[in-house]
Amino acid sequence: MARPIQFGLFQPQIGLPFPLLKERALACEEYGFHSIWFTDHMWPRGMTQVDFLEGWTVMSSMAMVTTTLRIGGLVLQLLSEPRLSGQDGGQFGQHQCRPGRNRFGSRLDE
Repeated sequence: MARPIQFGLFQPQIGLPFPLLKERALACEEYGFHSIWFTDHMWPRGMTQVDFLEGWTVMSSMAMVTTTLRIGGLVLQLLSEPRLSGQDGGQFGQHQCRPGRNRFGSRLDE
């Protein structure tokens, strides 16, 4: 039996205030999206003067306001200690989400 197609939304938080991100996450959940993905870059390249909310904080906040939406980090930064990113992901999954809602993605080739 084939699995149904699942859709997720990549929602970069570049220049967006928290209330708008929250509204979009709730809309994703309402419309049946499978997941929402944020980025963990500390600032967008070439846009150093634009506000950019920190990824783990945004993901934790979205986990608190949604109930079924899977939440993940798309391209998490592993700048200093990769084990710290793993620890953050584990704590996020353990304390902020019901089991199975957290998603962890990383790009190691940079």
